[in-house]
Amino acid sequence: MTHTPLLYVSISDLVFWEVAAPILGRLGQRGRVRVEASLGPRLRQTVPRVAQALSGTGVILRRDGTLRHKVGCALDVLRATAVMSHTDPVALPKATRIREQAMVRAGRPGIFLQHGLFQPGVVTRDGKTPRPYYADRLLVWDDPDGPRSALLPETRTHARRIGFPKHPVLAPHPGLPGRADLGGGPIVLVAHKWRADGLRLADVGDTAPHGMLARVAAAHPDTTFLLRPKRGRTRADVASGDEVLAAEYPNVHVASFDSGPFRGATFDDLIALSDLVVTTPSTAVLDAIYADRPTAILDNTQDLLADLPQVDGVAAFTELLARPEAGSAAATALKDRFGAVDVNLDRAAEVIEERLGAS
Repeated sequence: MTHTPLLYVSISDLVFWEVAAPILGRLGQRGRVRVEASLGPRLRQTVPRVAQALSGTGVILRRDGTLRHKVGCALDVLRATAVMSHTDPVALPKATRIREQAMVRAGRPGIFLQHGLFQPGVVTRDGKTPRPYYADRLLVWDDPDGPRSALLPETRTHARRIGFPKHPVLAPHPGLPGRADLGGGPIVLVAHKWRADGLRLADVGDTAPHGMLARVAAAHPDTTFLLRPKRGRTRADVASGDEVLAAEYPNVHVASFDSGPFRGATFDDLIALSDLVVTTPSTAVLDAIYADRPTAILDNTQDLLADLPQVDGVAAFTELLARPEAGSAAATALKDRFGAVDVNLDRAAEVIEERLGAS
């Protein structure tokens, strides 16, 4: 009897789910490896839709309890042919968990999956010395030998460019406000994570974030603005500024993942509801562009995004609302650079199958 290799994946958070799930689904459809994923209890609690995703693909999604997910995963590692993760026990030791420790002790091959457009240790260094990786296959979105790469030369030989692999796999959120509930006019999604340096959030000037948004919202009462704070640690002054804007302007809403009418809404859910996306530099840029939404950049620090419309004040924001299609050529260039998702998913699957001896 022919042995079918087993890929094991432990998924605890939405960030990893969104990048891993499309690849796992494609692997399941191709049928050359068995795919088993443990879904953590917190992920299932905050996004219950994950438990029903990927049905019909052949992927086994286990609904493990906390102990099984965090500790019993060591047994899963021993059963697996290889383990795929968005962390690495050598390159990212602070993020190392029991499963990575078990992987090293058992000598199981590791497959590292890039999960962010500007992910430290992959494409940005943040002033830190690059580290080697335990994983002997790295699935990265851009050229591992290109100028954006932060990988060591010896690591680059194990890296494979797969392109951008994300697309929505969850069913639509069943309880979100609809367009009619939000006024019926254009909807602008503002996804932000303001830098701590140089931005005076309480300022009412044309370029200060909340002052700028206040003036634009006041001048466009028929346009709805959804403010989406990036997940993770949120500065108190940023959260307070968002709430003040929403309280003062009826066309401004805080689309928080954790509370309120948009609770549990993923970024893909909000993109689907929106006509235009304005975001600080992050993976959200590609999420929006690949969903065919006009996209512009706030507080840009990345050369990669320099050709997209730049929103640096009230005048630029106002012009963007009048001409949202202004960045279409730059968006097309980014899609050309990061490839067609359907092709990218097959490319990622082929790399994994080859590493597991199933090609």
